[in-house]
Amino acid sequence: MKIKKFNLLNKFINSFFIIFLIFLSAITNEVVANERVAKKVITDFVYQQLQQTYMGSNSQIDLTIGKIDLSNKPPCTGYQAYLPPRVRFSGRTFVGLKCFQPQEWTLMVAIQISIIGDYIVAANPLTPQQVIGASDITYTHGDLSQFSNFPIQDPSEVIGLVPRTAFRVGQAIFKNQLRSPSVISKGQSVIVIYKSNSFQVSSEGKAQNAAGVGESVQVRMQSGRMIFGTANVDGAVEVSN
Repeated sequence: MKIKKFNLLNKFINSFFIIFLIFLSAITNEVVANERVAKKVITDFVYQQLQQTYMGSNSQIDLTIGKIDLSNKPPCTGYQAYLPPRVRFSGRTFVGLKCFQPQEWTLMVAIQISIIGDYIVAANPLTPQQVIGASDITYTHGDLSQFSNFPIQDPSEVIGLVPRTAFRVGQAIFKNQLRSPSVISKGQSVIVIYKSNSFQVSSEGKAQNAAGVGESVQVRMQSGRMIFGTANVDGAVEVSN
C-alpha cells in the first residue's frame, strides 16, 4: 500500500515537473522571440537613419548590437527605436528601445557602428587662402565613425574652396574647415547695393574684412557709418531691408 502511494506521489511530482518545464520553455521562447523582434527594430532604425543622414554611395555599415535582455520586462507587442538626446550616432553608442503597447517601458541598448568607406584627405600641404585644386586632394579608405563629424566624400564639395587652417598631407577634410575664396579683400573699396522690394540704390565704402561669396562683410561708408552686408559673386556688398 505504501509503495503504491509512493508511486502515485512520484508520478504526480514528475507530471508537475514536466508541466513546469513546458511552461518555463514557453516563457523562454516568448522572451527569445521578443528579443529577436526588438533586435530587428533597432537594426532597421539604425540603417534607415544612417542612409538618410550620413551614408555616401561608396560606404557600408558594420553594426553590432549588444545584448537585449527582456527577461524582466513585461511582454510587448509594439516596439519603437529612437536616438537618445546628445548621443552621437556613430562608434560605440546607445539606441533607445521603447515599448508603447500594451504597457510602456524603455530600455537602452549598446551598439557599435562602423561606417567603412572612402573619404577625402589632403594630397599636398594646404595653406589658408590657397584655392584647392583637384591635384590637392585624394581618397583614403577607412572607418568614418572614428571622427566626431564625417569627413567630406564628394570632391565637388572641396575643389575651388579655401582652407580656414593649414592641412598636412593625409589629413581628413571637413566642411566646417573650408570657405569660399575671397571676392573682397580687407581695405578694398566696394560698391554697396541697397535692395528693397521697390527700389535699388548703390553707394561706396571700404571693406573692413575679407569675405567670400555669401559671407558677411563689414563696410565703413564715406560718412563714417558702419554697415553689414553680404558679398556677392561680383565682389559687391548687398544690403537688404
